[in-house]
Amino acid sequence: MELLVSGKPQQKFDPQKVFAVSKSADVKSWVALTLALAGRDAEAAHLADELAKERPQDTWYRASYIPAIRAQIELNHGNPAKAVELLKSAQAYDKGNAGMLRLRGNAFRMNHQFKEAETEFLAAMKLRAKARTTYQDFFVIWKDADADLLMLKAAKAEYGKLQ
Repeated sequence: MELLVSGKPQQKFDPQKVFAVSKSADVKSWVALTLALAGRDAEAAHLADELAKERPQDTWYRASYIPAIRAQIELNHGNPAKAVELLKSAQAYDKGNAGMLRLRGNAFRMNHQFKEAETEFLAAMKLRAKARTTYQDFFVIWKDADADLLMLKAAKAEYGKLQ
């Protein structure tokens, strides 16, 4: 997860440690994207292929998650036009996904489509701003709640990451 947030892992990412906890499709997709972001393209592509075989009828995986993994691999290889093409299938599903918007923005930027990149990056920033407002509204409603409630602690931790 650190790689996804900072782009700079403190230690080598070991997918087997993650898979020891869960091998769900969601976990596998996050591991694959993390590997792609780390430049471990062969491993990421292998997991994307597995996901495609395991989830042939799953729209989210076929249209969004798997293309995102493959697009990041293409960006790693200096093929932004191919990444843009791969991400087209996700457009109908990703307007609430800041990570996907940033990925598409990077693909457009690397493909010298600066206007389109700006649109994607601005949409991602607006989502972040909306999240801040939503958390602030939540805290107003829960102002008298027990401070030790797990849900409230988790919300405060997530809100802190948005600052």
